[in-house]
Amino acid sequence: MRRHRHGLIRLVLLLGCCALPLFACGIGSTTSPGGAAVPTATPIPCATAATGSALVWIHAQQVVGRIPASAATATLSNFVYPLGIQDENAVGNAPTPTITTVSPDARHLAVAITQYVPFSAEFNPYIVDTSTHVVTKVPLAHPITNAQSDQPQRLFAWADNHTLIIFSGASSPAQSYDLTTNSLTTLAGTEGAIEGVVRCSTLFYMTYTGINVSSSPVVPELIHRYDLASHTAIGAPITIGTAGTWGGAEGEIFYGGWDVSADGAHIAYQSLASTVTGSGSGMTQSSHWYAANADGSSAVSILPSLTSNDPAYLAVSPDGSQVAVTSADPAPNVASGPMSGGATRFYDSPNGFSHPAWRADSQAFYASKLQYIDASDTIAQFLLGAGAHATGSTAISPGDMPVSLP
Repeated sequence: MRRHRHGLIRLVLLLGCCALPLFACGIGSTTSPGGAAVPTATPIPCATAATGSALVWIHAQQVVGRIPASAATATLSNFVYPLGIQDENAVGNAPTPTITTVSPDARHLAVAITQYVPFSAEFNPYIVDTSTHVVTKVPLAHPITNAQSDQPQRLFAWADNHTLIIFSGASSPAQSYDLTTNSLTTLAGTEGAIEGVVRCSTLFYMTYTGINVSSSPVVPELIHRYDLASHTAIGAPITIGTAGTWGGAEGEIFYGGWDVSADGAHIAYQSLASTVTGSGSGMTQSSHWYAANADGSSAVSILPSLTSNDPAYLAVSPDGSQVAVTSADPAPNVASGPMSGGATRFYDSPNGFSHPAWRADSQAFYASKLQYIDASDTIAQFLLGAGAHATGSTAISPGDMPVSLP
C-alpha cells in the first residue's frame, strides 16, 4: 500500500527562462533584388530570459539568499508576524514562507506564506522587493487552499518582470497579477490549472479532471499549452501519466513531476501509473521517465533503472541538456541524466526532498535534505559527472527549499 505523507510541504516554483512577449516587434529592412526596402520583423524578446541571477532559500520565517548568486548571503524579506491573514495560528501552526520563485531580473520574489488547517494547507501569495525587502500581499479574495501535503509544486510562474501567473487549484482558472497596477486578471480557458511554468509566450500548465475518490480515483494527468498573447490554447493536451487518490488519502491527489526546457522546445516528465488496491483503501504507483518535444511528439525513455513509487520532483537544466529528479522514493531518491536518454547517475546520499534548483552553469543542482519544513534543515549540492553513483555534499546550513535563477 502506498504510504501517505502527513503535513509536509515540499513545493518550489521552478523558474522559467522564457515568457510572455509584451513588447511589439521591431521593424528592420532588407533590400529586394529590385532595390526596394522590404520590412522584416525583429524577433520579439523572450520576457523571462534571465537578466539576473539568484540562489534563495527559506530560514526562520524569512526568505534568505544571494542576489546575484555570487553575492554574500542576506535576508531578502521583511515579513513581520503576525501578518493578519485568514486563519493565522488557528491550529497552532505558525505561518512560514514555502513556495518561492524569482522574477527574470531578480528584483522581485513571489512567495507563498503557508499555514496548515485541518486536512488542508492555505497559501497566501506575497511579492518581495529584493532591494528594499518590502513585502506586499497579492490581493486574492481568499487564500489558495489545497489538500496536498507535498504538492502542488509550482503555484506561481513569472511571465515577465512585472507579471505573475497564479494557479489557484482544480476548481479555478489561472490568474495574471500585474505588480505595477496591483491588479488580477483571469486567464479564460485555463480552468483546472494546478501548476505551471511559462516559456516565452507559452504557459504550460497541468490538470487532472473528473477525479473522484469513489467513482474515478485514477484519471489522466494532462499538460496544456496556452498562448499568453492571444489567450488561446495551443494544440491538444498531452497525457503524461495518471493522477490518483484513494479512500485513506484524506483528499490528497498524487501526480507525476514534469518540467519544460528554458527554450520551451522540450518537456521531461515522470509517467506515473496508479492502481487502486484493497477495494479503494490503498494505491500503488510506479514510474517511467520520458523526454519529448513540447507537443508530446518523439518521446524517448530517459533515466534508465530509476524507479519511484511516489510522485517525484523533476527539473530540466538551464542549458536543456540534463534532467534532475528528487523525492523518487524509496531511497536513494536523487538522480540525474541526459535529456537524450543516456545513463542515470544515482546519488546514494543524502536524500533530497525539495524541487531541484539548478546551478546556473548546469553542472550541479540543490535540494533540501529533510522531508518537512524545519529550521534545522540543510541544503545539499549534487554535482554532475560520469560515474553511475555519487554522493552529494552540504552546501547551505541551515536552509530549506532552495530556488535558483536561471
